[in-house]
Amino acid sequence: TEIVLDPCAGVAALLLELAKHWPRGRFVGLELDGEVASKGHANIMASGSGDRVKLELGDATAMSMPDASVDVVLSDLPFGRQHG
Repeated sequence: TEIVLDPCAGVAALLLELAKHWPRGRFVGLELDGEVASKGHANIMASGSGDRVKLELGDATAMSMPDASVDVVLSDLPFGRQHG
């Protein structure tokens, strides 16, 4: 099982899409904004992927994950654009 991290996960859209195509992956996202993270949690629950996709409220510059605990890091950065 590979651990995939999105340190700027937003509403978890990228993690959920990857989970559809990466059956052995476990997905962890971090989101700094509590309102956005709440939407991400709702998306995860609606998708039925809560057993493989986790979203944590947190700052990517201060992650509590141990060194070498992640296999893949990726993100889809909005570059300052807000998407509803």
